Amino acid sequence: MHRKTIFALTPHLIAINLFNCNTNPAKFIKLPVANKDVTLRLRGLIYHGEFHFTSRIITRDGKLWFYDGVTTGGTANLEGFIENISERELRECKGRKIVLAVYARK
Repeated sequence: MHRKTIFALTPHLIAINLFNCNTNPAKFIKLPVANKDVTLRLRGLIYHGEFHFTSRIITRDGKLWFYDGVTTGGTANLEGFIENISERELRECKGRKIVLAVYARK
């Protein structure tokens, strides 16, 4: 699916609904803003399964963190670096399927 939208101003944050989509979340997206492309980086992923949500957070330095309040309590666990995981591997996490991808400016 392709849809072209031109922004007058660069959004700080974009959330993309991936529920029931058979697609891999991209590690970055380019948005046309005025007369140039602006790159937004993947910063978060929300997964659903077993009647609750879990998440992955990607920091500016590329660290990939996993959070599940049921199993990790109030802490997030470091999984590695975003550069070492494929976009296909981001589609699922611990048996749960992706429902939302969050992108932000640098």
